[in-house]
Amino acid sequence: VAALKAAVAAATAKALAEEQIAKEFADDAEQRTALVAALKTLDGVITSWNGAAEQIFGYPATDAISRSIAIILPVDRLQEEGRLRATIADGRRVPSFETQRRRQDGVLIDVSVACSPIRDRQDRIVGVSSIVRDISETKRRELARRNAERSYRTLFEQAPVGLAVVDRSGRIVEANDHLCGILGYAPFALEGRYFGDFVAESAPGQGERVIETLAGGGDTDTQWRLRRRDGAIIDVEAAATTMPDARTLTIVRDVTERHRS
Repeated sequence: VAALKAAVAAATAKALAEEQIAKEFADDAEQRTALVAALKTLDGVITSWNGAAEQIFGYPATDAISRSIAIILPVDRLQEEGRLRATIADGRRVPSFETQRRRQDGVLIDVSVACSPIRDRQDRIVGVSSIVRDISETKRRELARRNAERSYRTLFEQAPVGLAVVDRSGRIVEANDHLCGILGYAPFALEGRYFGDFVAESAPGQGERVIETLAGGGDTDTQWRLRRRDGAIIDVEAAATTMPDARTLTIVRDVTERHRS
């Protein structure tokens, strides 16, 4: 029971993390990932500092303007800034890349940076336009997604019961090795198969009813008779629970021997 609950919890955490990542891009437009526009001379002196820069880095414009851009650079990124200015001085743009910057309180944050040359009316390069985007929250969410995926994958593959993720049409999206063994198939051989194909129809329409159970949502517990690859009929206890992405996590335990004894 504990293993089943853990598998369900892991699957839920994975789906929620993926959903949060998708929402993140819409949220960014209005929250801390607002674009920072900072203008500086080729010597790195800040000449313009917008409201988003104040919010993200903590320096008011009055404190930032006329100071070196080094106030937001971690020590190990000073050479990076020199290379950026050299590229700009050569008349080239710096496409967006990921790096780190430092807030006024000393906290390091993950950012993406893009730079372009500023030219005067004689087309001489006189400064640098920097666009900085705070991606700290994006990074945090991506790490949470990877951790949820890792936990889910470990539990899914090592569960002492058969597990399958089934879409609303009844197709098996993924199945663990234990379920493949119960049904007599090699690993990964069940993916893409229709779950109803494995139902031993002791009554007309039983296969369709199993699929309806899986697609109906909510949590269900029932007993089925399934047909192995070699044609043998086995008794199983099955539970199905709907995941946040509307797919169904199906849990199968072979109880054939118990029924025979």
